[in-house]
Amino acid sequence: MVVGQVVLLNGVSSSGKSSISAELQEMLPTPFLRAGIDTFSPMIPERLVAFDPPAGHPAELGMSVETCDGPSGPSLVLHPGEVFYRLIRGMHRALAAMAREGNDIIFDDVIYDPAYFESYLEAFEGVSVWFVGVKIPLHVVEQRERQRGDRAIGHARGHFDLVHRHGPYDIEVDTEAYSDRECAEQIIEAMNRLGEPRAFAASRSQLRI
Repeated sequence: MVVGQVVLLNGVSSSGKSSISAELQEMLPTPFLRAGIDTFSPMIPERLVAFDPPAGHPAELGMSVETCDGPSGPSLVLHPGEVFYRLIRGMHRALAAMAREGNDIIFDDVIYDPAYFESYLEAFEGVSVWFVGVKIPLHVVEQRERQRGDRAIGHARGHFDLVHRHGPYDIEVDTEAYSDRECAEQIIEAMNRLGEPRAFAASRSQLRI
């Protein structure tokens, strides 16, 4: 059976990943399944997610969100626990299993923890993964947070300096300078021009995974 390929978009919250994913799904010539971290993260029980929880709170197992006030504005720092880490590792392996069954997949994520990235590299061994960096200036993404009204203010700031701190990308797009459709067009053009992805292989070599 032919193994499917994966287009993995990584960027801060509200950077436009989901919108680009939707454009890609419509524009790519073959059927691609589409999902994202927001498809999986709601699987965590609500009682295991809390803002500024006291010591011993169940959120220490799931997702504890620390509110920090700085001179430039609020930021939300995410502290994943054991249950959330298991979810992430399981998610990566579920997606890889779907690709190995021949499914092509578009997936958007916020890879702010080095352990998440290493889990991707381990799980997707033998799967072609186009690693796409979705870039945007902080002041623009914070303006989008305020305009959308459905995101906690400071979410993007909390992981802005973390999300792109890993190995190389195959493709990078700028969602301040280009529309969602234009970014999707750039991704498809690069996939056709490059022929095969190389970023994950380079990172595995660097990290000796």
